[in-house]
Amino acid sequence: MTVFEMVFGIVLVTTLAGLYSKHLKHKERRAEMAGGGDVAAEEDQSDDVKAARIAELEERIRVLERIVTDKSRRVAEEIDEL
Repeated sequence: MTVFEMVFGIVLVTTLAGLYSKHLKHKERRAEMAGGGDVAAEEDQSDDVKAARIAELEERIRVLERIVTDKSRRVAEEIDEL
């Protein structure tokens, strides 16, 4: 292996490593922009916090389902009562 081949190999490896690093950063930014948030922060949340959030979202879904499936008159009456 000549000196030029070694230099070419080193340049190739460092270029590929740089491209891979940029790819990972881009992938992480895309996940954050899509609403994924910080992956590490989500992993740190306790199970109790996650369970509470799930329960809250399930309650919101139940309310939305009730609004969608109830007759419009009943919904209008509930709104007026508020």
